Amino acid sequence: MHSVLCNFNKILRVLREILDTNVILINNQVKPGPKTKFSDIEVIALACTAECMGYNSENHFFSLLNKDDFPDLLSRRQFNDRRTRLKGHIEKVRNAIIAKITTHKQAYVIDSMPLKLCRYSRRNRNKIGLNDAVKPNIGFCAAQEEHYFGYKLHAVCSFEGAVQFFDVTPASFADVNYLDTVSKKLSNCHLIADKGYISQTWKETLREEARVHLFTDSRSNAKKLTMIPIAYKGKRKKIETIFSQLTDQFSIQKNYAKTSCGYLARIWSKMLSMTILNYVNQHITKKPLSQLKYALSY
Repeated sequence: MHSVLCNFNKILRVLREILDTNVILINNQVKPGPKTKFSDIEVIALACTAECMGYNSENHFFSLLNKDDFPDLLSRRQFNDRRTRLKGHIEKVRNAIIAKITTHKQAYVIDSMPLKLCRYSRRNRNKIGLNDAVKPNIGFCAAQEEHYFGYKLHAVCSFEGAVQFFDVTPASFADVNYLDTVSKKLSNCHLIADKGYISQTWKETLREEARVHLFTDSRSNAKKLTMIPIAYKGKRKKIETIFSQLTDQFSIQKNYAKTSCGYLARIWSKMLSMTILNYVNQHITKKPLSQLKYALSY
């Protein structure tokens, strides 16, 4: 079992190698006031270390940190506040890393997964996100055949298993409506989806405006049968594997946040952590991108 310090140094090394020296995260800090010794890039690296090692409780994680290994370590409250402020920069860092990962750019997979904020029976007592533009609400998960309260994670990934981009919406947001975002971010490629994305209107719009060809299997009662090409059969399993890893290794369904900003900052940290492990597998350990549990074992 590698120590927290060992994994922290590996992740910090990757971040510093990828980010340019002029990036604000290296030279400055987001927080106002005097400059602290524990930089913003170190805050992000420590957050990703906790996520990669499967620690979903900040209290437990901080109890394991050796003060001799982290002499300039912030308090848990300061760390939480800094990470929340860095949410926008975390996504910029993730985009910089994903640009360094070589993938097959001719075809992608799209899907969504539920993000349960609390137990369904406790939804009326929820205080998180009620005053935000994106509010949690009631959604239905067809795979589990149940209603839930919270958000929905939409993601587009490559065939190798690297998430290209993602968004968080209210739980009731229809999957097919996310194709509007896809049309602005993808072009000249094929897109593999499940039956939740069936829409002749969007299929034509994607093809005409972005030259994106959407492939889905038709429903059983459809008048005109359509099928995912044989060459792409089984490729949708890659994004299902990603969602399983987010649930298992990164505990994305466990929520200990007290505010929506804190909750979303943790989601963004988990997605960045996954992308860092993808990068390590491709450029350092030379393993398949999706073998995340073995990425830091070098």
